[in-house]
Amino acid sequence: MELGSKGGRRRAACSPEDLKEFAAPQSAADLRDLLAQSIIEIRTGRLDPKLANSISYLGSGFLRAIEVSDLESRLAALEGRRELVDVNTQAQN
Repeated sequence: MELGSKGGRRRAACSPEDLKEFAAPQSAADLRDLLAQSIIEIRTGRLDPKLANSISYLGSGFLRAIEVSDLESRLAALEGRRELVDVNTQAQN
């Protein structure tokens, strides 16, 4: 047996088959549910804390992407309104 594979098996703290299956989060609420389930799985020993740390890190990036996407949508809507006001103002002159 190779040293690397022996250490890998010994360090494996969880089995993916034991984890609750989740669809990819589409909202902050979905991410909240995933993180809550991950906390439960850590406490019951079904999820490796290192994997949970990765989920948390990725979740932070996901939330930031949601925020940026929301701001982009709001900005586009405001710019569209501004263009409409400009066109109406020019039509009146």
